[in-house]
Amino acid sequence: MHCERSVEKVDNILPQAEFAFNSSTNRTTGYSPFEVAYGLKPKQPVDLIPLPTSVRTSQDGDAFARHIRDIHEKVREKIKISNENYKEAADAHRRYIQFQEGDLVMVRLRPERFHPSTYQKLQAKKAGPFRTSGADTSLRESFPALYSMASSKDAWVVGVWDGGIDQERFISDTIFWQDQVSHYYRLMNVNKTDIRNVMDMNALIGGFAVALNTFPVWVMNVVPASMNNSLSAIYDRGLIGSFHDWCEPFSTYPRTYDLLHANHLFSHYQNHGEGCLLEDIMLEMDRILRPQGFIIIRDNEQITSRIRDIAPKFLWEVESHLLENEQKKMDSVLIARKKFWAIV
Repeated sequence: MHCERSVEKVDNILPQAEFAFNSSTNRTTGYSPFEVAYGLKPKQPVDLIPLPTSVRTSQDGDAFARHIRDIHEKVREKIKISNENYKEAADAHRRYIQFQEGDLVMVRLRPERFHPSTYQKLQAKKAGPFRTSGADTSLRESFPALYSMASSKDAWVVGVWDGGIDQERFISDTIFWQDQVSHYYRLMNVNKTDIRNVMDMNALIGGFAVALNTFPVWVMNVVPASMNNSLSAIYDRGLIGSFHDWCEPFSTYPRTYDLLHANHLFSHYQNHGEGCLLEDIMLEMDRILRPQGFIIIRDNEQITSRIRDIAPKFLWEVESHLLENEQKKMDSVLIARKKFWAIV
């Protein structure tokens, strides 16, 4: 509602607007809200003019009750017809998918199925992929524990998965990163609430972001442009992400990040030559990281050794650790923290 009068006097206009709405005929029901509730039209100013006694009528209680019932019955019929028309218009734009036995599908999760206080606005809304046991879209397995689901009762299939990664790969990737995240927070020695904005600089299929599912964080997943485009897997898990070449600056407006995670990113770019050297990527990481923010770098020993030598020039405090990777081998892991400094 738009009011051209003084805003301070809007409370004097609201009763007029309410009366106008309640006395207007609804497109769906064919009656005004007042008439549906009370069985008669509200008195308008013109109705206040006295009528001759010869044309005045009165109804007894039974007749008025029948009148109310007739109105409600007509309203129900009109609403039913209106809903059918809406459904027909919506179905005209709906894409029907025929599932075949063995299809991998993504499953939409209802927010109320998450355990109390675990659901977040930016949390993944889809689970899977799951393999169908037939064309009726039934699920063969229950949801993974990572989604905090009790069963598959309040979920429905939303599409065929064509990401080229099977369910076992998804589950193993998620379990691995859940374990790594617990190690990361222990090594950084921070509380869950100390980190808010996170970037995974080599996200692959988003396992690191899913492992942070129950943390109060916002995660940007980045797939390097020179690698296989796995953004469809990230999107199908209900996450956000982008495709980017780390030889170029990354637009971070309007935020800086509290934590950067680079999993074997530097070894991928080590042969890209001038303009994309290890130092160039480190400089870009330093730019988008807030003071006292953290950087986690996993890579081979040769790469981490060079970074450890260069890091003090960026005023990074670095600690070296060893963590087990998915192949049960030891990865060199650097936990770096950007110093807070000022020119005096």
